[in-house]
Amino acid sequence: MQNIIRADLYRIFKSKGVYITSAVFLGLLFLTLFTNGTIGVGTGIMPESLGDLSVTGANAPFIAMEEADLLLYFMLPLVIFIACADFSSGTVKNVLSSGVSRSKYYASKLLLSCVFCVVLITAKVVIATASATLIHGFGGVFGIDYAVSVLKPFLMQLFLLISATCVCVFLVFTTKKTAAVNGIYIAWAFVPILILSMLMDVSENAVELMHYDLTLNIKAFANFTARTSEDISRALIICGFYILASTVMGIVLFNRSEIK
Repeated sequence: MQNIIRADLYRIFKSKGVYITSAVFLGLLFLTLFTNGTIGVGTGIMPESLGDLSVTGANAPFIAMEEADLLLYFMLPLVIFIACADFSSGTVKNVLSSGVSRSKYYASKLLLSCVFCVVLITAKVVIATASATLIHGFGGVFGIDYAVSVLKPFLMQLFLLISATCVCVFLVFTTKKTAAVNGIYIAWAFVPILILSMLMDVSENAVELMHYDLTLNIKAFANFTARTSEDISRALIICGFYILASTVMGIVLFNRSEIK
């Protein structure tokens, strides 16, 4: 499994795609931070002591995390680079014929995808904090209370993003086609929001159903202090379901599938 991961890392960082994705990621991050706080501010996600509009190091993580749902769309090309390339080139047959089990092959792609997910959201928060601190200063008191106020939404959003990553890897191994993965994943992440938004004025049940949408949960948990214990339990169950169901079904279906 280590050899597969090393080979994937070499291939990924030799391609232009990962650098283009990184450039767009950084561009949107800095746009969020340095438009006088007008992007990502205004929904009350920051602690009251940090709640002015100047983007300092202290409030930068909260601003960055309010836009964490956008990471769903940055994870898509990364998972494509990691897991779909072998199917597109046909090299998956060579890897499996060398004695690597299908389960181990699936696990290696999933593990590397999840590592990239952790790196992505961590980079978003760290770069935002460091950049804002260098320009405007920290603007607050760094202590246990502050660290906890950042870690709570960060860890919840990370868990939600990892569950989405597991679903994306599942789609790669069941469809084996880049176009199909792109279409199904974007529809899965985006279409339910559109439907629920249109139904809000028609049915009160639509508001309740929004609590079960993964994308909306990622954005909502940026404002961790406003979430109830029921919200947290529901989100953890949703994440656990997506992770367990997509991983088990992905491995089972891949083990039974024909590799062309």
